[in-house]
Amino acid sequence: MTSVKTGRAEGIWTQYKADFSAYAGKTIQLVINNPAVVSTYFDDLAFEPVMVPDAPTAAVAYSKLGSGTVTWAQPVFTGGSPITGYTVTAWQNGKASDQTEVGAGTLTATLTGVKTGSSYTFTVAANNKTGRSAESAPTALIQVISGAISNPGFEYGAAGWDLTFVNWSGVTNTQSHGGSNSAYTRQSGSKFTQTVTVPAETPILTYWAGSGTVVQAGNTAMTSVKTGRAEGIWTQYKADFSAYAGKTIQLVINNPAVVSTYFDDLAFVAKE
Repeated sequence: MTSVKTGRAEGIWTQYKADFSAYAGKTIQLVINNPAVVSTYFDDLAFEPVMVPDAPTAAVAYSKLGSGTVTWAQPVFTGGSPITGYTVTAWQNGKASDQTEVGAGTLTATLTGVKTGSSYTFTVAANNKTGRSAESAPTALIQVISGAISNPGFEYGAAGWDLTFVNWSGVTNTQSHGGSNSAYTRQSGSKFTQTVTVPAETPILTYWAGSGTVVQAGNTAMTSVKTGRAEGIWTQYKADFSAYAGKTIQLVINNPAVVSTYFDDLAFVAKE
């Protein structure tokens, strides 16, 4: 059985809990086992009633289109009762400013009551029939943006993006065009992908990159040309997505060669 800490500790002792609700009403062999060749002590075992779940983990937030989106992982310990849903809260200056509820099978939520230009942290609590868990650890502080691309400058790591070949792609603070971070790929086929709706009035994608980066609409490679702007190692490119204006696509940043390449600061802009 999976044991997790309850949060109580006294001297050398730490209290753990394990969910045996799958065996409720059944007769079993309860085994206390030592998995390693070391001495271990245990004491004061007790079965207790169903309780509230532990808090969800790994909460991450990102923003686009004037909203905040949060993802998280379900708690390891559900309190001995199935999770019935999650409560997601946006916090500003220590006060709850927006909140939404989602069902048990959902591990993401979008909050639309936040304000563009303002910054928030987000927490998630899990609910079961007994009550609500403690709040998760808060997400990083993020600013709500109106643009169509979440985390376009990778200042929040890879939040909002799906990565292919995670051992060969990621976010670094060793190179950046603007802000502190940029993204990189180091192997052919390494990709960053995000679902976006191409703005009808601003369908030209601009981005800053080293060499060898390809942008795609799904599996379709788009033609990128230089804008004429260059800053240090960075060159700005643009690609015309007007054929997809108003449509929702998979925006893909792809590495077509076995070389390292960096990219940063993506934005949809109007045609000149």
